[in-house]
Amino acid sequence: MYNIIPFHEYKNIEEILENIESTNNEKPVYLYLKKDIKTRAGKPSTATGKRALEYLKKALGLCKDLPCSALVTLPVSKEYIIKSGINFSGHTEFLQDFWQRQTFMLMYHPQLSVLPLTTHIPISDVPEKIKKVNFAEMANALLLFKQIIADKKPVALMGLNPHAGENGKIGTEEKFLIEKMKFLTKKGIKVEGPYAADGFFSTPERKNYSISIVSYHDQGLIPFKMLSQFDGVNITLNLPKLRISPAHGTAYSIAGKNKADVNSILKSLKFAFKWGKPWIQYSSYQPFYG
Repeated sequence: MYNIIPFHEYKNIEEILENIESTNNEKPVYLYLKKDIKTRAGKPSTATGKRALEYLKKALGLCKDLPCSALVTLPVSKEYIIKSGINFSGHTEFLQDFWQRQTFMLMYHPQLSVLPLTTHIPISDVPEKIKKVNFAEMANALLLFKQIIADKKPVALMGLNPHAGENGKIGTEEKFLIEKMKFLTKKGIKVEGPYAADGFFSTPERKNYSISIVSYHDQGLIPFKMLSQFDGVNITLNLPKLRISPAHGTAYSIAGKNKADVNSILKSLKFAFKWGKPWIQYSSYQPFYG
């Protein structure tokens, strides 16, 4: 039996936070660790890693069963989940397996949002992995997101290689990316590029685009995190319900020291409160692509 906080009964995020922080309100029962598990702030273990994944599974079960719901997750340690004996690449991949749908990571901020074609894989695997991306599913995911947020700006595509390959002089992967750029455009996503990532993210022109598609994790997340600081969030695209999380890690080094910045968590809660219901409504429509 779960003690569920009825978010739909509140008028705004402030009322929700007040309810959560109230001393009279019991925490959801599944947030408690078993008494026989000893924990210390900033000291992860295989036990806490395994328990974090159990929380995620229970939260997903609740999210799936409740008709009007969104999922807000917190950072987990992939290392200690794996050390507990469980194969775990990250939330995005786990949600993909749970919902049996191709997922896409969108690091979202009003001034700079990035969508990596590949996520948590070795850099040596990127060139082949981008060729296996389902761009039809990506078109649907992007159209859905842009429809919900009412965003009409075009999308920018970054080249994989330095200087976007310089017309084949520094790699040929850009030829493939150009083909997919044309494909997305035909599906209704106006895409421009490919651009050299080093120059693109340092120029004011990036503000003319709503989302930047990058080839691999650090190509987009380094400039994103430098710009957004703790104002950005991580959204999983192409799911029937909204999943969102703060755009930072576990920060074990400052755990228990009262130094953590909770702004990204609050941004995630506010976003879920505002867009959770529209996300379900739009996701129930037929895919945009044929």
